[in-house]
Amino acid sequence: MTENGCSLEDCHTNLFALTDLTGIKWQRLSSQTDLCTFDPTEDPVLISYSKCIQSDILCVWRRQPRTEKPNDQILSNPKELWIFWYGQDPPVNLASLISTELSDTEFGSWENGLTYECRTLLFKALHNLIERYKVLKFCYLG
Repeated sequence: MTENGCSLEDCHTNLFALTDLTGIKWQRLSSQTDLCTFDPTEDPVLISYSKCIQSDILCVWRRQPRTEKPNDQILSNPKELWIFWYGQDPPVNLASLISTELSDTEFGSWENGLTYECRTLLFKALHNLIERYKVLKFCYLG
């Protein structure tokens, strides 16, 4: 479910129904440390995300889902970086964009199945990329 209570399957413009996504691959990376940094210029996930976005790599970051601890603070949950690409190999320059403080948590492909969680993150990454192009276009035309 999304924040507004709708499911991705309920969308009339469901991108996943319109395209062939059998070549989609993804990688989930997370920080090796559990330290919560409040300075975004020191956060390895946000730094890597920014570099990937600038290189037009389809990606998204999020906080790991909450555990059911009663005193669990949302800001104490570690972040993860999800990277998506089409084809056999990841983008050529990916290793140079990813912080050494991040480690592979999970790797997957369409052939292994995309969970609902993974599909919604892919949709969010596509949305972010489209929004970025719209902003760049209006800034240059403005």
